Amino acid sequence: MIADGVLAVVSLCCAAWLWQGGGIRQKHGALGLVLVAVAAAIGSARYGGMPLEALHVRASHVASAIGVPMIGGAYVAWTPKTLRNAAVTVMLMGLLLMENADYRLGAGALAMVLVLVPRQPIGAVGALLTIFAGLGIGTNGDWGGIARLDLFHYTLSVANICLAVGLSKLPSDALRA
Repeated sequence: MIADGVLAVVSLCCAAWLWQGGGIRQKHGALGLVLVAVAAAIGSARYGGMPLEALHVRASHVASAIGVPMIGGAYVAWTPKTLRNAAVTVMLMGLLLMENADYRLGAGALAMVLVLVPRQPIGAVGALLTIFAGLGIGTNGDWGGIARLDLFHYTLSVANICLAVGLSKLPSDALRA
């Protein structure tokens, strides 16, 4: 419950910061962070005792199938038309395939590879932490007496800070005309 709340607050604060001070690529990443924040906030309420399991699962699928790819995609210099088309494609594919765990894993991994394109070091740390959270920590069982789900959320919190800082350092006008 606390770890979900931390992830929700961190993601929402990062999104607001990027939205307020950035251009279109930062806003694109901010929208992805908002989807993560919504899923985490619902998770916090769920683990706090509210009967929201189905909604939390659905929101988590949306965050991983659409939100994470939006964050990674924001790191690439797109033309405005290409960015729009890519965003629509990610959203449609995410909506159609979000129940498929392999799609969510693949979309998230590809998105984090996109973070490496502009060679922004702090963004790369965020990408690696995101990959480590999903593949190394996971969400089932415990690790050293700490629930893996909590470690997963705390790691994603740090990763999202790194991704937001890295994205903020990229030119907001990196979109080619």
